Amino acid sequence: MANNMKYVITLIMAVALSVAAVAQERYEKCQLAVDGDTLRYCALAPQTVQPGEKYPLVVFLHGAGERGEDNEAQLFHGSQQFLNPVNREKYPCYVLFPQCPSGKYGAYIDRPMSLVPQEMPIQESPSAFISSVHALIEKYIAEQSVDPSRVYVIGLSMGAMSTYDMVIRYP
Repeated sequence: MANNMKYVITLIMAVALSVAAVAQERYEKCQLAVDGDTLRYCALAPQTVQPGEKYPLVVFLHGAGERGEDNEAQLFHGSQQFLNPVNREKYPCYVLFPQCPSGKYGAYIDRPMSLVPQEMPIQESPSAFISSVHALIEKYIAEQSVDPSRVYVIGLSMGAMSTYDMVIRYP
C-alpha cells in the first residue's frame, strides 16, 4: 500500500512539473525597462494575427508566492488555460504575465501592515510595479494588434490587490 502511494505521488508530481514546463516553453520571456526598473514578463500572442483585426489583451497578475527574477514563477497559476488549444482557437488574444520582483508588494510601495480593507494604505502615486505594468499595457496597445476597449487585468491574492489598484488608477 505504501509503495502504491509513493508511486501515485511521484506520478502526480511528474505530470505537474511537465505541465508547468510546457507552459513555460510556450510563453516568450521578455523584459521592459521603465524609469530605471526592469519588468520581466512572459507573453503569448494569438496563434494567427489577421491583418487589420484587433485582439483582446489579458494581463494576469500573480500572487506573492510567484515574485522573483526568474521570469517563470508567475506562470504557475493560470497560464495553462491560455495555452489550451481549444481556448486559443476560440478566444484569440494577447496574454501577458508580468512578474513582480522579490521583496516588492505589487500595488504597494511598502508591505501593508494589515489586510483589513479599512486599514489598507492609500497611496497617491502608483508603485514602480504598477507603473511598469501600465507602461507594458500601453506598449502593447501601441505596437500590437490590441483593441484598447478590450484590455482585461486579472489577478489572484497580491495580484488581485494590484488589479484593483490598476483599474482604479487607469479605468
